[in-house]
Amino acid sequence: MGTYSTLKGFNVQDLASDPSNTLDGEVWYNNPGGAIKCFGLQGDGAWAAGNDCANARSTGGSLGTSPTSVVLFGGEPTVVGDKTETWNGTSWTEVNAMPQGRSVAVAGGSSTAGLAAGGYWTARMSSGEDWDGTNWTTGASLPAARDVAGWTGASTSDVTATNGLCPPGSTAQNSSIRYNGTAWTVGPTMNRATQYGPDGATGAPGTTALIFGGLWYPSPVVSTTTTEQFNGSSWTTVNSMNTARYYAGGAGTSTAAMEVGGSGYPGPTLTNVEFYNGTSWTEGADLAIARSYDNCSGNGSTACICVGGGWPNPVTGADKTEEYSIGPAIKTFTDS
Repeated sequence: MGTYSTLKGFNVQDLASDPSNTLDGEVWYNNPGGAIKCFGLQGDGAWAAGNDCANARSTGGSLGTSPTSVVLFGGEPTVVGDKTETWNGTSWTEVNAMPQGRSVAVAGGSSTAGLAAGGYWTARMSSGEDWDGTNWTTGASLPAARDVAGWTGASTSDVTATNGLCPPGSTAQNSSIRYNGTAWTVGPTMNRATQYGPDGATGAPGTTALIFGGLWYPSPVVSTTTTEQFNGSSWTTVNSMNTARYYAGGAGTSTAAMEVGGSGYPGPTLTNVEFYNGTSWTEGADLAIARSYDNCSGNGSTACICVGGGWPNPVTGADKTEEYSIGPAIKTFTDS
C-alpha cells in the first residue's frame, strides 16, 4: 500500500484547527483533536429550483452529460418543436433552431457535438440531425423510422438506442440499434418483451448501455422496473428498479445512474427518483414537481439537472428547472 505523499505528491498537513477554505477531497490532521479529517460530498442530496427555461416543453430531447452544460431541443407543443436552448449551469439561452422539428427522438453526444435522430412530428421519422455546438445540420438516418426509444451515448461515435415504436403502424420493439459516428446499424435483440418509453443512462458509452423502465406493449400494457445492461455484443438482465415507470429522465453511466420522475401506467405521474450503483437501485430525494417525458443530465450520483415534462402537453411547471446536488461536509476518519 502506498503512502499518502506518494499517491498525492504532498504530505497531510498538521493543523491547529479545521481549515475554512477546504477543497473537495482535501485531507488534514487536526492536532488538538488528534484526528485525521477530510472534506467532501456527504450524506443525502436534495433538489432545488433553478432558473426557468425559455420554452415550457414535454417530449423534448437533451444533449450533455454535465449538469452545467446542457442542450435542450424539440418537443411539444408544436410551437417549440424546433427550438433549441443551452444551459450554462446558471441560466438558459435560446440559440439556433433545428431545421426539422421533432419530439420523442433518439439523441447522443455532448453539448458541443451531438445528434438527434428519429422521433415524431407529423409522422414517425428516421431522419437525423447533427449539432456542432452552434448549428444543426443534416445527419445520419436510422435504419427505420422510430420514436419513444431509450438511448445512451456520451459520444457521437458510440450511441445505442433501444425499443420504441416503428412502422408498420405503431409496432413496439425489443431490438436495439447502434451508431458508430458514421452510420446506424441493427444491434442485438434485448431480453425484454416489446415496449416503448424506456430510459437510459445517457452518459454511458453505447457499448456499456444501461436501459431501464418502459411500457410493455401491446399486451399487457403495463409499466416495468426491468433493467438491462449491454456489453457491446449482448444484453443481460440485471437488478430491477423499485418503482415501475416509463418515459422518465435518465442520466449517468452504467455504474452510476439516475432515473428521475416518469409515469406509471395508467398513472400517476411521479416525483420519485432512484439511483443505480452498478448493482442495485435505491430511492433518493424526490422532485418538487411530478414529471414524465422530462429531460435530465448529470453524473448519476451527486449532480443532475431536470427540466420539462408532461403528456400530451407540458405540465404546469414544465419550464421550471430543478437541480440535484449533495452538500459538502467535514468527515473524521476512524479505525472502525
